[in-house]
Amino acid sequence: MFVPKRLRRFSVVWRAVIAATLVTGLFLLLPPVTVVGRVQDEVLAPTNFWYGKLNTEGRQFRFVIEVARASELDAARKATLVSLDEGGRRFELTDYQEQNGGMAFKLPASRAAFSGTRDEDSGRITGNWQQSGRAWRLEFERFEQRPEELPTEVWEGSLQAGFQSLLMRLRVYRPAEGPAEYYIDSVTQDVGGFVATGEINEQMLTLDIPALRGKFTGQFSADEQVLKGTWTQAVALDLEFKRLPSPVEIPKAGPVRPQHPQPPFPYQVREVKFAGAESAHTLAGTLTLPREGEKFPLAILISGSGPQDRDSTLFDHKPFLVLADWLTRRGISVLRFDERGVGQSTGNFDTATTMDFAADVAAAVEFARTLPEIDPQAIGLIGHSEGGLIAPLVAAEDSQIAWVVMMAGPGVNGEQILYSQGQLILAAEGGNAEQLAQQQRLQAAMFQAIKETPAEQWSDEVLETWAQRIELKMAPELTDGTDGTESEKASPALSVEEREVLRAAIRNGLKQVSSPWMRFFLTHEPIPVLQRVRCPLLVLQGSTDLQVAPAVNLPPIEAVLREVGQTHSKIVELPDLNHLFQTCPTGALSNYSRIEETLSPKVLQAIGDWIEQIRSDHATDDGNK
Repeated sequence: MFVPKRLRRFSVVWRAVIAATLVTGLFLLLPPVTVVGRVQDEVLAPTNFWYGKLNTEGRQFRFVIEVARASELDAARKATLVSLDEGGRRFELTDYQEQNGGMAFKLPASRAAFSGTRDEDSGRITGNWQQSGRAWRLEFERFEQRPEELPTEVWEGSLQAGFQSLLMRLRVYRPAEGPAEYYIDSVTQDVGGFVATGEINEQMLTLDIPALRGKFTGQFSADEQVLKGTWTQAVALDLEFKRLPSPVEIPKAGPVRPQHPQPPFPYQVREVKFAGAESAHTLAGTLTLPREGEKFPLAILISGSGPQDRDSTLFDHKPFLVLADWLTRRGISVLRFDERGVGQSTGNFDTATTMDFAADVAAAVEFARTLPEIDPQAIGLIGHSEGGLIAPLVAAEDSQIAWVVMMAGPGVNGEQILYSQGQLILAAEGGNAEQLAQQQRLQAAMFQAIKETPAEQWSDEVLETWAQRIELKMAPELTDGTDGTESEKASPALSVEEREVLRAAIRNGLKQVSSPWMRFFLTHEPIPVLQRVRCPLLVLQGSTDLQVAPAVNLPPIEAVLREVGQTHSKIVELPDLNHLFQTCPTGALSNYSRIEETLSPKVLQAIGDWIEQIRSDHATDDGNK
């Protein structure tokens, strides 16, 4: 599809705009998969394997189940499910049984279960995979060695989606009989198995991917080693696939994450459940406790924006798992939990705002105070990103909170944060002055739509009206085309398809900013809340954070702490750390998944040392009374 130069440039700006949110998990082009992986106990090597394919609406998941004995002395079987189309992520199965020729198990992380019976002739087990009130047929075949499945052809190419470069993979299977099968994977995001319908006409391949509402149209090179074309998903993006010399092997494991702690642990690990806000739902989490002593101090971990599990999992990084391990080894117990509607927690995440999440944290505090192992006067909060908004909200209402750690916590309202990060992210990707100005105009137009339209008056019709108004405001010359030139002042008129691509992008952005969560985030002022917090605060910022920029957010926080006389509080800007507190001199968001480091040792040391200092100061103050 031909896209005029002006529209192509506009699309680049738009992609950066919709990417520029506080939500580190929402900048992905493809739908993210929320998973909760648990660290497993040590078991023997697998003794047998089961392989199956789960076909859902528009997506195929390839599963390998590894079955092993718990130990030489224990005949009980331990089973792990490896999801090949989620980057090789591993999930612990519970209640695993192979009895009467059948198989049954539960997958707590996804609230899924399987039960099937064995066919005597084929030896395969066929049954139902049940999840979220739905059921799908699933067939497993047994292997004595880990099965491998190689596609007939594999093509790979990079898709530049705003600030993020995504490695895309096209797998082609050509059976002896019947049509070819096509699957799209986003390797960078660890999401794959999206079913595509393909049609080849001469040297052109057209793929429709219904689950993504996407389409790819490309032309083969003369030697059929390159497939060059356009990926369309709300906006049109160039995508060139290159054929790999040989089919790639199915991934056996996720990316390397050397900081992830492995059992056995020198502390207690306990699974817990407690009532959330107003007892309307149940929150599930993990409590880690030192083995020796009593009445431990406790840190409650509060995750950032987007649906987060107890480990704050992103790109197979588990920063809260790493942080909990570090603190517990230093004698500080830790409670971390799945957010409402995520993992093993119940409730509705989609309709919740920051205040709702704060109420859940307050419920976690109340639960912790009932635990006999915890000192109720030594409970502190550690919040990252949006969690850095939530922790002060809870501490301002609860005078018994002992301390707060804000990791990349905002010091200004959400509208200012989005302006700041939008400019920084686009500039980091080479955006010029015109694009930066255009981006901010577009953001301002969307925020104006939300501020001028109360939530109760928002509707699909209102959204469409604003989408058309913003389109005209951002690029009025795109709707004229009176002189047919390609000049900056008078671009050629857009075709119906091109206009729809542009308007769909604006609609998608308006849907994001009109959510209850975003409405609160845009206008919430953190400084008045910090004025009411009386416990000590540790404010940590990475110097290369592009999402919550220290130059924008630290000065107002520093001023308010000085104003209220927070003598025990401390602000630390850590050099060369990004928003996730990984070592990253550029701060580029596209590096999040590529960096092996989950949390810089500098931030771990800073948190642990400060908490111990606060505890020491508190003990000294008590001794002097």
